Amino acid sequence: MSDGNNKSYEFYVGEKTSLEGAALEIEGTAKIDGRFSGNITVNHLIIGTDAAVIGHATCKSADVEGVIEDRLDVSGKLMVRSTGRVKGQVNYGSIQTEEGATLLGEFHTSVDGVDMSSKPRPEVSRLDNLSSAFDTIQSPKTDGESSN
Repeated sequence: MSDGNNKSYEFYVGEKTSLEGAALEIEGTAKIDGRFSGNITVNHLIIGTDAAVIGHATCKSADVEGVIEDRLDVSGKLMVRSTGRVKGQVNYGSIQTEEGATLLGEFHTSVDGVDMSSKPRPEVSRLDNLSSAFDTIQSPKTDGESSN
């Protein structure tokens, strides 16, 4: 399929097209210039400037100029252009953003193929640590106190 600019894609949703409730698995590249709602698994996902994708997208790489909301899993590079808006739960291998891009939600990366979002994080209260540090600075040591 072609988008009219002599570029070929395995799947294409045109500017004036709306596709709802779809569940797609595509080998190759998918370009969305219209509206897509559902689940899509593809090698490379391109979301055009005036496009909107709502649902769960899984891909090796993505180039976002429009809007994607809900969940995005990119095992490789996620590129968010200046007009792009990504909102929801996002997992990515690497990310590049242009000035003006909008990112809202939970963003997690993987390091050497390991999803860092699944790693337990220690519970740390920043206010407690800040208060403790402030108290240490403010309270003068007496002659009998040790420095440890």
